[in-house]
Amino acid sequence: MGDRTTDSLYHKCGEEAVLLLINEMKKHPILYRSSPRRISQPSVELKMAQKDAWLDVMKVMAETYGNNICEEVAWTTWRVLYVHYGTTNASKKWRDELSFLKGCKRPMVKRPAVKVVKRRQAMTTDHSEEVVPHKLPKSGANMESPPYHPSQKDTLYIRYGADACTQLINEVGKYPVIYNQILMHYKYSHQLPEEALLAWNKVMKAMDAKYAGVPTELAYRAWRTIQINYKKVNCPKKYAGKILFLNNVPRRKRSLKKSNWSDANLLLSISSGHRQETPIYPDIDFSSQESPNEILKKVVENTTNLQQDDMSELEINGSDFSTSEVYDDVPLNLSATSDRCEDDLEKSARPSAAQLELQPPLDPFKKLLEKIWRGAAESRAREAIMNIMWAKAVRTANV
Repeated sequence: MGDRTTDSLYHKCGEEAVLLLINEMKKHPILYRSSPRRISQPSVELKMAQKDAWLDVMKVMAETYGNNICEEVAWTTWRVLYVHYGTTNASKKWRDELSFLKGCKRPMVKRPAVKVVKRRQAMTTDHSEEVVPHKLPKSGANMESPPYHPSQKDTLYIRYGADACTQLINEVGKYPVIYNQILMHYKYSHQLPEEALLAWNKVMKAMDAKYAGVPTELAYRAWRTIQINYKKVNCPKKYAGKILFLNNVPRRKRSLKKSNWSDANLLLSISSGHRQETPIYPDIDFSSQESPNEILKKVVENTTNLQQDDMSELEINGSDFSTSEVYDDVPLNLSATSDRCEDDLEKSARPSAAQLELQPPLDPFKKLLEKIWRGAAESRAREAIMNIMWAKAVRTANV
């Protein structure tokens, strides 16, 4: 390691360089209001407005001293001045120049020694309260320093005034390709599409002609904030409804995903008064000419997948599964009263085992397949009965 004194700005460029650094830092409150203790590479670790301010400082330093000054030396000098200010190690030479740090830098405060209070051996009911030690002040508390408001950021309005914001709005209004973009997707100006980026460069050229040296990202951040919040409740009153070209920008709505279209159509059909037009169960036709037995017969045919061209009826255990079939000795009669019909449907919701017993297939896994088929038939039968009841309720409501 070499001599540490050679790494300071004072020994490299002299006293005037240190004074220039202090004067430039004084112009940027966003830099000297935050501690530089844990930052070693400012161009990498500083963010947004702080980074822009530091680049402005280094630009002025480079114009004066050229290649003789580097970022690491300048930042190290500033960090030493900041940390030592207000302490016994502070240099008296820069005390007056660094007076703007008074109230911004929070000096470390030593904690007072904790007093241990022991409970007395003999205590009466009149003196049963234990003595509580004094509350310790928080570390770094300084009641004399003015309050710091971190919400007051380095914005275009604070640095250049309201006229700069008005000028920016007028320039952006000339290019629909900019204000028609969804800026929520583009945090920085260089992320804009090519056509919008070219238009933004023209805006910055006009801004630089009136406000020399205005940072690009500072202006873009100001416009992005205005456009995003324009149609929200937190839009400033001075802009609400007054940016005419933004009033005509259509509001984007979130569209449904393709996977949700079927659910949305189903909800729409149920919520509307035309439930009868959209069948709830697509494999079953709820026509008034068919009996519940005929519909249940179709369900069992679809479940077992018996594709026989010459078979006109489904045979279960050798019995004819016709419209006159009776489940549990309860006939289904649609010509009866509505109460009787509902009782018939409820009792026929689960057919007997004999009616659901299928023709055993020619397969070594006979029992397994038979169990699967029987379960599927029962499930489809229950669905068919529920759909019949729903269709009947819809017809009754329409009448």
